[in-house]
Amino acid sequence: MSGELLAAALRYAATGWPVFPCTPDGTPAPDHKAPLTRRGFKDATTDPAPLEMDPQIRARWVAALRSGKYEQGREFLRTEDDRFCCLGVLCELAVADGVIPPAWGDGSEWVYADASAELPDRVMQWAGLPSIDPVIPAEMASLAGLNDGDEAVEREPWTFAQIADAIEGGAS
Repeated sequence: MSGELLAAALRYAATGWPVFPCTPDGTPAPDHKAPLTRRGFKDATTDPAPLEMDPQIRARWVAALRSGKYEQGREFLRTEDDRFCCLGVLCELAVADGVIPPAWGDGSEWVYADASAELPDRVMQWAGLPSIDPVIPAEMASLAGLNDGDEAVEREPWTFAQIADAIEGGAS
């Protein structure tokens, strides 16, 4: 997203208008913009810094992403072969703290708490996240979008280290 568009989005948010990121310049088609978050307008926020979460949980999450303990996967919180989305790593920390029970497999993926493929509400509330797929303001992209990549805007998947930098506010 251009600096001008981001600045405009942040101005709207500051005046109370919820915003969410879309594909830039009508990509993939001039007459169609698509949301860059999994839940689209439902992830709209007026918060200019949606990752102002519990600082201790944030520090543990960033450390876990950088630790090398978790192998990065795509599209699912946790895959059958034990690969994790960045939000799946957060779920594992919630399991360790007793917030949710351990994940269980259903034959194609692992699921947590509510048996859905999304971040459980209990994890979102425990960590202090504003939505199940928070947006990195500087990128105007959701964490899942950064983890998985996005062909519509020609964004390659980010590494856990890059995502950890973004969570800390180091994304450009």
